[in-house]
Amino acid sequence: MRLCMQVQFHTPQNEVYEYFDSLKNRIKELNAEDFFLLYDYVEILRATCHNEYIKLYYEYSNKVWFGEIDKLIPNTDTETLWRSVRCSVNTRRFQLWHKDHLGLFGPQKYREQRHKLRKILKYLTDFAFNEVVSIRLACTEIDIASRKWPNAIRATCHKGQKNERWPIGLKTYPEYYGSCKLLPYHGIPIVNRDRKGKPRLEIYPEVLLRGNNDLIRVTIDNTDEIYMYITEDVENEYNNGLVYSTPTGMRFCETIV
Repeated sequence: MRLCMQVQFHTPQNEVYEYFDSLKNRIKELNAEDFFLLYDYVEILRATCHNEYIKLYYEYSNKVWFGEIDKLIPNTDTETLWRSVRCSVNTRRFQLWHKDHLGLFGPQKYREQRHKLRKILKYLTDFAFNEVVSIRLACTEIDIASRKWPNAIRATCHKGQKNERWPIGLKTYPEYYGSCKLLPYHGIPIVNRDRKGKPRLEIYPEVLLRGNNDLIRVTIDNTDEIYMYITEDVENEYNNGLVYSTPTGMRFCETIV
């Protein structure tokens, strides 16, 4: 996990540790420590096959940086993967406003081709993309999970085989396979209504929701960090008296002007 977040997407190490600790704390809060064990992927690689991994990483990295990506991942839509990486690069250092996110990541009609950070973002994305491919290829060939846990059953929200083994598919919420285009961790939840008027959870890029003042914001603890969005009509019908610290509107520091 640390490998992906820090090297690929330029996330500071202290933030990666904080994320790892938050997962451990959540497991503890749920009294689920007898059921869940967390492993740091980097530490497993280091302790199990460091030299082999490093050799493979540099071999693949050399081919990737010299333009052989399409040959290395022939069954992958590289343009879609590049766009996914672009949306995952850590931009927190730039302290962007909503209008910046909209101009850089929003629908095409809002894109600012002359935005001052567009070239920098492309540079960061190109670097991260090459790292994503290099690390994935090396890790796939190592197949550390099969080595360390040869009899384990893989469960994942991803579709398809990995190392020629089918996983148990996890449907994390009812609409996941049907109508959602993003993985849960690639966007933010919104509860709206389907065509029959029933509540439905979907995952959207937050940039498409943040500027909508008609949506209800559910925030985390006593912060202004948004956990999910809810349409007002669903909120009114299913609220059951819950009070949110920031019920409507954007964060105090944001603007779309």
